Amino acid sequence: ATAVNNGSTAGCGPLTLQVQKLGVYGQVTEGGMLTLTAPAGAVFTAVDFASYGTPTGSEGNYVTSGCHAPNSASIVESYLLGKNSASIPATNGVFGDPCVGTVKKLAVRATYTLTAPASQVTYSCSEVGTNLVRLIVTDANGNTSIKTATVTVQDNLAPIAIAQNVSVMLNQSGNATLTPAMINASSTDNCSIAALSIAPNTFSCTDVNPNAATNPSLAFNGSTQYVEGTHALLPSGNAARTLEAWVYPTAANSNGVIFNYGTPTTNLRSGLIMSNGNLYYVGEYNDLRGNIPLSPNAWHHVAATYDGTTLRLYVDGVLDVATNPAPFNTTGTTWRIAQRAAPQSGEFLTGRLDEVRVWSRALLAAEITQSASRVNPASLAGLVARWDMREAAGTSLSDMTGNSTPGTLYNAPVWTTPGVAYQGVMTTLTVTDASGNSSRAQATVMVSVPTTATTTWNGSSSNAWSDCSNWSYGKVPDATTHVIIPASLSRYPTLASGTLTAANLTIASGANFTLDPNASLEVYGDWTNNGAASLAGTVSFRGATTQNLGGTSLSSFAKLTVNKTGTLTLQRAATVTGTLTMTSGMLATDVYELTTTGASLVESSSSYVLGTTLSTATLNTAGTRYSFGNLGLALTPTGTTLPGATTVRRVTGTALTGQGTSVSIKRYYDIQAAIDAGLNVTLEFGYFDTELNGVSEGQLTLFRSSTGTTG
Repeated sequence: ATAVNNGSTAGCGPLTLQVQKLGVYGQVTEGGMLTLTAPAGAVFTAVDFASYGTPTGSEGNYVTSGCHAPNSASIVESYLLGKNSASIPATNGVFGDPCVGTVKKLAVRATYTLTAPASQVTYSCSEVGTNLVRLIVTDANGNTSIKTATVTVQDNLAPIAIAQNVSVMLNQSGNATLTPAMINASSTDNCSIAALSIAPNTFSCTDVNPNAATNPSLAFNGSTQYVEGTHALLPSGNAARTLEAWVYPTAANSNGVIFNYGTPTTNLRSGLIMSNGNLYYVGEYNDLRGNIPLSPNAWHHVAATYDGTTLRLYVDGVLDVATNPAPFNTTGTTWRIAQRAAPQSGEFLTGRLDEVRVWSRALLAAEITQSASRVNPASLAGLVARWDMREAAGTSLSDMTGNSTPGTLYNAPVWTTPGVAYQGVMTTLTVTDASGNSSRAQATVMVSVPTTATTTWNGSSSNAWSDCSNWSYGKVPDATTHVIIPASLSRYPTLASGTLTAANLTIASGANFTLDPNASLEVYGDWTNNGAASLAGTVSFRGATTQNLGGTSLSSFAKLTVNKTGTLTLQRAATVTGTLTMTSGMLATDVYELTTTGASLVESSSSYVLGTTLSTATLNTAGTRYSFGNLGLALTPTGTTLPGATTVRRVTGTALTGQGTSVSIKRYYDIQAAIDAGLNVTLEFGYFDTELNGVSEGQLTLFRSSTGTTG
């Protein structure tokens, strides 16, 4: 009662002060819902004011105006009286329309019944906001006076946010979405939680295996460049803490600040620095020097932990030194990266930094080891700041926990790659209560690609084959994954460089595929080309079983390699224009032809083309030996009459029958020349010993037929 008393007096005797909860009030615009709730155990007994129209006033002091529904009080009473809580629709359908065309509102003040007046009353979460009370002042003679006051109940206590690590799997589009409920782990609030949110909440294939090569970091010149900001949650006084970062010194025996904050005077600063190439914790005359050298031109994980008693330094996950210092008195919220704490200057860093983190607890040795292995600790409780340099550009550096405003880059530190990439993605859960108080907690999201036998090109980002976002489920093909390239897309895959793999490869009708000269594709399954393929690079068939090369469209290979066990079988004609390299296994043409005009063949007796190979050359220079790309047959014309355009079909694996019981070796050549009369040509006939078909070389005789292979 004394809290709402404002100088009450009496003519004689002492005063007795009592207070009694009176009621609640509220207003809502047309179309909304007005909810009024009495304290637990109380019910509404009277409606002191109700107006649906254009009432004026605030905080329960309402007055009707010219626009007023006369049935307002009776309708509100029908909702409230005898109840602890009720919601009243502010609509024309409930009250009628007292002023057509005017935006209306509903204002209500109601009284509820409680126990007798007392010297004090308590409020609950349901009464957060403005409440009416009755102050009863009684003098020594029993005379009383009553006045009404307003009590504003505030909830200023933040929720307790608790997040849990989760795993998500990409969908067919190559994305995954995380809901707050998935990461919330029984967060609580003294009243009630109104909202949960997370950021980031969407993930893609680039989050499956973050690539350090493309992950940004910041480089500092050692003389002018640094980052500065403020952070209210940095550990102060003698509180427990962990400071950690990844540092890349670019000179031997380097000096300079990694991260520090507080005040650069006796025992008021906290930070990690390099001193003569070693890690050093600076507490400002309450320090600790490490012994493990930080070698130049390499990334090192460094950390300092303090549990209130013992200070420990770690380098690359290994405990370096430890001591029990005098209690710290860290004071100040301004932080700097790569320069001494404000307001002083100096101690600039020469090198790169990434993943600077501050914790409000001392991480365990096992957690430090995890972080040094680029794996987030299982629990991210106590992480108050994380600057991961993900911006990659610009003049600000954000704390990814959301606990502070961004820092500012001064004198243009250089965004550079590679940086440091942790497994998993750190996300922040924000818990907000009905009064707007909020707190945050971090968790790690492990993103994975589902096991899938087939991945389909969608070209959603680019034409780069190796870009996971261009494939269904974010799955870049490998030797066990079948590939489908469909039609009706705006972008199609291009292999620009490197060696990539696929199991079956299917190019749909209307689709296309490009293999640039410096790229190689290893195929471990079947090749089906129903569209268009530009194949300037190397295609290598590597499967362990029979593979097929087919489709409705002609595949023309600049460089084709067969390096497999078993056989590659043509299911349609194909062309090689550069090099055909038979390393292991056979290439069987079946009933089709392999055209190698202009190409060079590399074969052996254990790995060659089995079936029909066709090559054409123009024999128009006397004395020149024409080998048709090492087909096994060579022609050297002489004289004045020359063959001109000449096609040679080599057939292997088939023996011809001669007169009587004579048989041929399993190879023959069909030669078709533009001019086939009056010629003087030297012919060289090549074969493998495995093709002799039981005939000794001493018995070999060359047969020629001008009518084909029959007769």
